[in-house]
Amino acid sequence: DMRVGVEKSRFTRFGTTDEGAKMVYYANRWHLQPKDPQALAAGRKRDPEKQIVFYLDPKFPEEMKKSIISGVEKWNGSFEKIGITNAVKVVPYPEDDKSFD
Repeated sequence: DMRVGVEKSRFTRFGTTDEGAKMVYYANRWHLQPKDPQALAAGRKRDPEKQIVFYLDPKFPEEMKKSIISGVEKWNGSFEKIGITNAVKVVPYPEDDKSFD
């Protein structure tokens, strides 16, 4: 259900002549792994091997950016409840980095 707020990817699936082309959607998920799984298993909070990074579009008005960052980073509280600290971060979109993809 698209109203749930899950990040999705859309693809066109080409079937046989009878089937035609159909739009299909896949939910995107992140698989957070702690840097130290044994410490997490022992009940100690740990940072992930790889953070979830959101890039903030520079076209957002300055007065909105602080609220956007705060809203995204609030998810860290939920991840901390399961033992993973600093799971999510927001960084400015690297406008001048031509190698960024």
